[in-house]
Amino acid sequence: MIEIKNLNISFSDKVILNNASFHTFPGVLTIIKGKSGSGKSTFLKAFQFAYECEYIYEGQRMDELDQDSRQQFIYDHMVNVPQIPLFIEG
Repeated sequence: MIEIKNLNISFSDKVILNNASFHTFPGVLTIIKGKSGSGKSTFLKAFQFAYECEYIYEGQRMDELDQDSRQQFIYDHMVNVPQIPLFIEG
């Protein structure tokens, strides 16, 4: 299970998320969708440790890991499918 707790995001004086929580379960396809500018990319940055929050993966606090371990976790467990795919020749 992936879980985020106590996520707070704001830009200048505008609060985007206040003490938000999110979780998903293994084997369940989770899709984040919405209109352009609705905050999908901002929300997904939380999964890349861009904001202060509690990040729990299979019962372990990932936000307490050092920077190298966080980067390795992202590399091993996450994929981002961009809205406009990029194809590399060859």
